[in-house]
Amino acid sequence: MVKPMRVEILFNKQSKISDSLFPLLEHELRKKIIPEYPDMQFRIAFSSMNSIQVTGIKDETKHEHIMELIQSVWEDDGWLQTDDE
Repeated sequence: MVKPMRVEILFNKQSKISDSLFPLLEHELRKKIIPEYPDMQFRIAFSSMNSIQVTGIKDETKHEHIMELIQSVWEDDGWLQTDDE
């Protein structure tokens, strides 16, 4: 059985991050990652600690590429802007 490709981003429950950020972050990740990895699944949630995991990919180059895409989304915080600001 092939393990599905998955990006899991967990935020510490004690952080001051609103859960309204989760769908915005997932939307941006999908825009960057799905064109190259259409079978990617996403999970963004609260946990006891912060972590980012990419699973289901054996090719180290692809793994690094996905991590770079995640980093580019996080560093380009334009997606955090809302019309209310």
